[in-house]
Amino acid sequence: MNVVIRLALEKDIEFVFRVFAESRCEFQNLGWDAAHLEAFLREQFDFQQRTYASRHSYATKEIIVADGVDCGYQVVDRSGQEIILVDLAVKPDFQARRVGSKVLEHLLELASRSRQNVVLQVAVGNPAQGLYERFGFSVVGEHGMYRSMRWSFKLEKTAVAA
Repeated sequence: MNVVIRLALEKDIEFVFRVFAESRCEFQNLGWDAAHLEAFLREQFDFQQRTYASRHSYATKEIIVADGVDCGYQVVDRSGQEIILVDLAVKPDFQARRVGSKVLEHLLELASRSRQNVVLQVAVGNPAQGLYERFGFSVVGEHGMYRSMRWSFKLEKTAVAA
């Protein structure tokens, strides 16, 4: 599967909302009618977008494209000493197809080149934590419903000729 990442455009906001809504499966079985659920998810999404803009004003929003199909998004703040993976979401029908792995490989490659650590938060119980751990992220703290995780850049030691 070919996975590329492109900058999000203004026209992508509805797509980003749809991915956000599809990835919030914890709300799907509350017995709410479709209109009520949609209104609730839009409120949550709008709040999330405002929070990201205020806390990570330099973050870039990017669309994940797999084999030519938009399938997810990520929000990454590269403005500080550490890279912050603010958000990463992949449509459910593209999960378990290595899309998230390819996105992380790319991000960690960029982090290695710039000699930066990568930090993120993941909801307690989110299966993505296992993915992050497989890529070398470690839990460094817990704050309510979220775990803070860090991937640390390691300078590779080169062999010295004797």
